[in-house]
Amino acid sequence: MKDNFLIQGMSCAACSARLEKVLSRQDGVSRANVNLSSNRARVIYDENVISRDDILAVISRAGFTGYYQESRDIEKERELREKEIKTLKRDFLISLIFALPLFSVMFLHMAHIQVFYADARWQFAFATLVQIFGGHRFYKGAISSLRSKTFNMDVLVSMGTTAAYLYSIYNMFIDNPHLYFESSAVIITLVLLGKLMEAKAKAKTNEAVDKLQSLKVDEVTVIREGEEKTISIDELEIDDIVLVRPGERLASDGVITEGEASINEAMITGESLPVNKTIGDAVIGSTVNGPSTFKFKVTKVGEDTTLANIIRMVDDAASSKAPVQRMADKIANIFVPSVMAIAFLTFLIYTIFKDANTGIINAISVLVIACPCSLGLATPTAIMVATGRAAQGGVLIKSGEVLEANAKVDAVCFDKTGTLTEGKLSLTKFINTSNISDKDILRYAYSAENQSEHLISEAISSFAKDKGIEYLEADEFEAIHSKGVRAKLDDKEIILSNERYFDELGINYDKALMKELLNEGATVIVMAIDGKAVSYFAIEDSLRSDSKEAIAKIKSMGIKTYMLTGDNDIVAKNVAQKLGIDEFRAELLPEDKLKAIEEIKKSCAKLAMVGDGVNDAPSLASSDVGYSIASGTDVALEASDISLLNNSIGGVQRALELSRAAMKIIKENLFWAFFYNVVGIPFAILGLLTPMLAGTAMAFSSVCVVTNSLRLRYK
Repeated sequence: MKDNFLIQGMSCAACSARLEKVLSRQDGVSRANVNLSSNRARVIYDENVISRDDILAVISRAGFTGYYQESRDIEKERELREKEIKTLKRDFLISLIFALPLFSVMFLHMAHIQVFYADARWQFAFATLVQIFGGHRFYKGAISSLRSKTFNMDVLVSMGTTAAYLYSIYNMFIDNPHLYFESSAVIITLVLLGKLMEAKAKAKTNEAVDKLQSLKVDEVTVIREGEEKTISIDELEIDDIVLVRPGERLASDGVITEGEASINEAMITGESLPVNKTIGDAVIGSTVNGPSTFKFKVTKVGEDTTLANIIRMVDDAASSKAPVQRMADKIANIFVPSVMAIAFLTFLIYTIFKDANTGIINAISVLVIACPCSLGLATPTAIMVATGRAAQGGVLIKSGEVLEANAKVDAVCFDKTGTLTEGKLSLTKFINTSNISDKDILRYAYSAENQSEHLISEAISSFAKDKGIEYLEADEFEAIHSKGVRAKLDDKEIILSNERYFDELGINYDKALMKELLNEGATVIVMAIDGKAVSYFAIEDSLRSDSKEAIAKIKSMGIKTYMLTGDNDIVAKNVAQKLGIDEFRAELLPEDKLKAIEEIKKSCAKLAMVGDGVNDAPSLASSDVGYSIASGTDVALEASDISLLNNSIGGVQRALELSRAAMKIIKENLFWAFFYNVVGIPFAILGLLTPMLAGTAMAFSSVCVVTNSLRLRYK
């Protein structure tokens, strides 16, 4: 059983790491993944051992609020985000109102200006209000954290501000002029400001999924019992006939049954040009109809639609963790207690060798500067933005792990047919070398090939059909794996295959004619009747319009390109030269492709394979990153790591660029997250960083990390 939970109350990497650890320890839970950036937890568990309610109870005992999500509830998430931002804004403004007078006292005193609130009792009153209204969330989080015997950011903020607050009260009672009420109040105010800015920035990382969710249709017009009815999308059923008027958004996936359409699929596939559709063509839900009216039969509803699949896949990727994040998680688990130990030693050493006043202030600075908020946001925010941005362009990246592996790819293998080419074969030449009539030759060819679903068979069948040829029912039929077809018709043995299989069978054919046709770049199928070659079919597949440009851009990234094909050597060479592919391997059976993949992997860091997601499934699975070229209505999500909805090789280049950009930003984020701590802590120990400056640096470290990740929206 796999469930998603929306989590409220997490404040830093230590929170998400703690909750993940607590959930993972439960009996029956096989895996738990908690994402700080999306505030979501994914739990895989045995429902016979632990229930959903038990998991929610565990989340509650850990100090957080959990909400079960059967499916992505965009309104609920937006409501919670807005509520959190509103609460943070309220707490920040209240804290700011009372912190500003305390902060101004220091400067007014330096200017020899006396104000009534400079009195210790007024400072105490203002600081107390900030501790109550601004600091309550940190105390609540700290108590929950300590109850579960862990430490998070709230513990550090609470300890630091409480130490300054209590120490100031102590000095006030003994008439010591050293008061630090402004430090505790300003730190809380700055941290709240940072949290407010962080919450607003984090909300933007969800924009891609929000936009996808907004594509859903609420109402739909269906034809039932011969009448038009407007129903809720939730009432739509498979096989319903839907009426789509000009400019309307399609309610669901289906097949056109009446009329023609020009449909804008950009929001799903990233393809800007409208796609012309006619009867029998598949349509994708949430795409936009052009100027025509048409009807289609619903084939998928609810969570089975293409849009739902895309949203689910983006969600999965955003909720997953890249391997680079494991390091951050491990550090977060030990970071806070280590910082507390350093702060205590700082206080102890300064108290012994100098004075308690310096010791407590420097210790507070250590506690505040070291809050690990940015550490927990460094990776997931970048993954969320990158995968969401990719999805908007019709590229679905399965997980953070795939994103990281894809960034390291330095070699790409392409299947030819249907990947670099359109996959729509057409018969360009038919040559009859026998005394049998063209009509009879085509009838035999059509009758044999019509029972096969191979693209070559479809090309020959379509050619014969266009000539008005009728096919015969074969007495026997056999599809020869990766070689051709054999059939029995009118007591004659019909074989259609390539020259290699004819060589195996010892059937003679016109090698000169074969060479001539192959040199023209065609795939050639020979037909034999009772062991004698009688005709030749030259079949060609046009290259995708963007293949050459995409290959050039991929190579410019320092990536080596290969083409693996079952086609003959001459055709493969012709295609490779046209596209500028570095190396090719031809005449490969599926098992040969697998061997080629394993061989190429030995000479590169990471290898990507691009195929159709079905025929190339073994090769896709064997590669480090598998790309699936798939139609928008039948995404081969399971066969590949990355799915290209727009059937464009440009999507490979796009995914590679985004993956590299995302990993670059993740590394920058982790650098800055560590930089603030590694550089800040020594400065705090040495007394070169005041508590207020520490609070400022800590607050803005998280904002820097999230803002840096948001740069991916413009890639």
